[in-house]
Amino acid sequence: MRAVRSFFGLSINKASERSGISQSDLTAYERQESEPEVETLEKFCDLFGMAIEDLFYVELEESERRDFDADQGEPEY
Repeated sequence: MRAVRSFFGLSINKASERSGISQSDLTAYERQESEPEVETLEKFCDLFGMAIEDLFYVELEESERRDFDADQGEPEY
């Protein structure tokens, strides 16, 4: 999860706000201290327009990067 979030340049705070997943939960998942439920994975993946299975086979290309502005709104593709 951290690799995806970092690739898109989204802070943990913004990822939390936009996905509805608490910062503490995201931190625990990224540190592998806890495992997310399927519903949580869906929220996370929806934020980045990914399928859940993509998290397990992710090879992000620079051309796939989206610009997540600091303000709210939809990402620019």
